[in-house]
Amino acid sequence: MEKDLSSTPVTFKRNDYACEVSRLPTAVTSLKGESIEDIAFGLGIAHARDRTIQMELARLAGQGRLSEKLKSDQETESIDIFMREVGISYEAKKEVSQINNSVLTYLEAYSAGVNYVWENEKLPWEFKLTRHKPEPWKPEHTILTVKLMSYIGLAQTQEDIERLIIQAVIDGSDVNKLKSLFYPFLDELNVSRIEKIKSIKFLRQKLPIEVKTLSYLPKLLASNNWVIAPAKAKKRQPIMCSDPHLEVNRLPGVWHEVCSSMKDNEQVGITMPGVPGILMGRNRDITFSFTYGFMDMIDFFIEEIRDGKSISEDGPRELNKRIETIKRKGKTPLQYPIFETQSGILELPLISKIEDGLYLSRAWTNHRGGMGDTIEALMAVQTAKDVDEFTTNISNVAISANWLVADKLGQIAYQQSGRAPKRKGHGLVPLEAWVKENLWNGKVPSNELEHIKNPSEGYLSTANNDIRNTKCKSQLINLPMGTYRNDRIKDVLSGLSEIDTESMKTLQNDLYSLQAEQFLEVIEGEFPETPLGQTLKSWDCHYNVESIEATLFESFYKNLIIETFGDNFFGENSIRFLLSETSTITDYYHLFDRILLTQDSDTLELWFGGAQKRKELFQKCLSITLSKSNSYQLLPWGQVNTVTMKNLFFQGKLPAILGFDHGPIGLPGGRATIVQGAVYKAHGRESSFAPSWRMIADLSENNIHTILAGGISDRRFSADYKLEIFDWLSGRYKILPLSKK
Repeated sequence: MEKDLSSTPVTFKRNDYACEVSRLPTAVTSLKGESIEDIAFGLGIAHARDRTIQMELARLAGQGRLSEKLKSDQETESIDIFMREVGISYEAKKEVSQINNSVLTYLEAYSAGVNYVWENEKLPWEFKLTRHKPEPWKPEHTILTVKLMSYIGLAQTQEDIERLIIQAVIDGSDVNKLKSLFYPFLDELNVSRIEKIKSIKFLRQKLPIEVKTLSYLPKLLASNNWVIAPAKAKKRQPIMCSDPHLEVNRLPGVWHEVCSSMKDNEQVGITMPGVPGILMGRNRDITFSFTYGFMDMIDFFIEEIRDGKSISEDGPRELNKRIETIKRKGKTPLQYPIFETQSGILELPLISKIEDGLYLSRAWTNHRGGMGDTIEALMAVQTAKDVDEFTTNISNVAISANWLVADKLGQIAYQQSGRAPKRKGHGLVPLEAWVKENLWNGKVPSNELEHIKNPSEGYLSTANNDIRNTKCKSQLINLPMGTYRNDRIKDVLSGLSEIDTESMKTLQNDLYSLQAEQFLEVIEGEFPETPLGQTLKSWDCHYNVESIEATLFESFYKNLIIETFGDNFFGENSIRFLLSETSTITDYYHLFDRILLTQDSDTLELWFGGAQKRKELFQKCLSITLSKSNSYQLLPWGQVNTVTMKNLFFQGKLPAILGFDHGPIGLPGGRATIVQGAVYKAHGRESSFAPSWRMIADLSENNIHTILAGGISDRRFSADYKLEIFDWLSGRYKILPLSKK
């Protein structure tokens, strides 16, 4: 077996840092130190012991050095080019000089812990296969990791849908339908702008497909969380519930659990390898968690380039140019030029000279700055005493998030975070960069982000739904996820009193779909008197693994999407591609549902030719679904909705008998259930949204109840590699103490 942290406490020392490190009986890391820097040092040791592979693969990807350090092929070169263009590593190096001394000391303490292990213990044998030895960890690499958290799967998802809109315009899709689908956020799509978009000389139709194959990059796209006020709680103290949804088809899981104790406080919760500090969990006085906030932090602009310069109201401007040299194993280095305008990164093919014409530039609010403030905020909340102290600090986090917090004083609160641009329009249509008023005018200040405290309902909940900001004039959110999950959470919570941990475990495992309920109501009375027709009619709308009805409904829903948005809009091949090879409809299904379920007469006429035609379309799709299904061959949902948990390094390339992977396993839940069990392909690669961790924290107790999707260690021959898989699948929670005392 590979070497794991011991259950016997060992005190590690380096420079001015000292931390006692051990394993709890649950295999979770326990840390004891005098200061927050000591805990950061110990966490560096734990992460390096348990997650060196995850940390190093993410770092190399963010640096654009996979071709140099691991292997050089079309896949790694494509990743490297894209990452150099985004500039995550380039900007992270510059940000180190901008952070304050306390943050730098904190990051240096963490780096010291990582490097202690890398210098004194055996490195993962997987790296010997590529003759790779990790370079020392530096503060800039933590900044890089936080930038990756902010971009990959988050801001990037917004970017993908904006590219889809641009591509639809270029392809000549019905503009009225396009505006209807994204209503009311395409008002700026006028005749003049449409012509300019169609004249753009280069469009990267989608991100390099390999970027989306990197399962070791932290993608925090979907989640649930809710918090209960004392008045509704059985023990009259707040209860926090959280289950972040992201990829579970990987080993180890994304998160790393830890319990830590300092002189004046204790913490317990999850961390992200590469980053010091607990991101969700609790300390002695408060409990906190977040979901992704879907803030629009990326915009495209239309640039006019003439004689190698960008045109502006103030006259031609020189392009900022940098040359990136990508070293490649066994090949000559690749020279890649990157150009930047006053608006953002210019999107170009690999060319030596830029032709005159119109191009796109891409702007991202976290391209420069923000990470120092983020890390400082995460430092502060480790020992925050109440909700006010927490929300004041957490509002400075650069990542778009919906934070919930509760304290032992009985207060609960919501706080929005993220760096939103002060923009002129809604953000989904590229505006002309040569018009000064179209450009960003700084960032939205943190005191204009949404804040809610002690609501009369006695609870707060978020599930990636739209959080309407009442204080900010700029458009912060234009493409959230649908409201089904949050509506279900609120429906259940509003009817409960005397809430306790067990009732919250039940809610965290809820499989009811309000989406399915609403669609079945539309076809009520139209079900045929056949066995399958009556089976679907009597379905309880639960996506459990035994349900053949869930399989039937999903087939019906897919047929509806194809019939409505295929030949008469995107085209059948395009809509099938969006369904089968991207996360677009998995992410933004509510946009399509709003059209399919509309009661607006104009919308019905535009898309279906009227209400009667919509009814006929539903009947047609139901008939197609039932005629192609056989009650004797129809598979239950758990045999259709499956994933394999694949080893991070080998990505499913090794024989199953070697035990690096686990599965296939059937996931309960669907895109719109509290237990989100979305399985899809992202450009040829299996991916998923499902509860990657579950936490329930009752502040009347000194612990939290949790489940982790996988094990704590990334070492295949560690006893902790697959430790919690069966508990996770069966819903068995463990208890983590607030401290080891």
